[in-house]
Amino acid sequence: MAPTTAPKLNTGEEDTLKMYMSDVYTIGANLCGLPAISVPCGVDNKGNMPIGVQFIGKAFDDYKLMELAAAYEILRGEGE
Repeated sequence: MAPTTAPKLNTGEEDTLKMYMSDVYTIGANLCGLPAISVPCGVDNKGNMPIGVQFIGKAFDDYKLMELAAAYEILRGEGE
């Protein structure tokens, strides 16, 4: 989970604490060695920046996690 949507490209984000906090919320799976995937789930309240949902699986459950992400996208009408 990140506290904000991604910054727009070339906006010159100067708030280093804000940038750091965005990273802190997303590195947990990497530090634990768990598989994780982020898939689109909507847009912000202004309707212009995408928002994703991150799924984190148990160790070595990469395949189940991919199946979950694919099923989620199909349910949203985004997948095949």
